[in-house]
Order: sequence, then C-alpha cells, then structure tokens
Amino acid sequence: VEGNDLLVRLFNASGKKLSQQVSFDGAADSVDLVELDGRQRQHLSVTKKLGKTMINLEMPAFGIRTVRLKNFKSIGEL
Repeated sequence: VEGNDLLVRLFNASGKKLSQQVSFDGAADSVDLVELDGRQRQHLSVTKKLGKTMINLEMPAFGIRTVRLKNFKSIGEL
C-alpha cells in the first residue's frame, strides 16, 4: 500500500505468454501498469462489476508485472 493506492506484483510461472482477466475485490479510480521502481508504463482499461475491479493483463513467460490501483477501496470499505 502506498498512500491510497494498492500495488500488486504478479508473476507468470506457466512458461507461456498469457492474457488473463484479473479481478480485485474492491473499487479503484484507475489502474496503471508500473515498472518495479514505480514509474508509470501504461494505463489499463478497467471494468467494474458488483464491487469488483477487473483488468485484462498480458504477461510474457516467466514475466513479472506490477499494477497500481489508484484510490483503492476494498469491498468492506465501500
């Protein structure tokens, strides 16, 4: 957690390039793909449904991705 933002680091252990939908139990104003040092890399499209924030994320084989959920509030805080 950094301020009101939630940072999540994900690892693709499958050995194949994957595109997956990832959902978070809560709401975020926006979601960005960021570098390990926190620099913004790309703004991600967000779908919100039933209190969840969902993104589509592509990851290379054995790749690491870090996403920043801005102003994230968990379901219990909504």
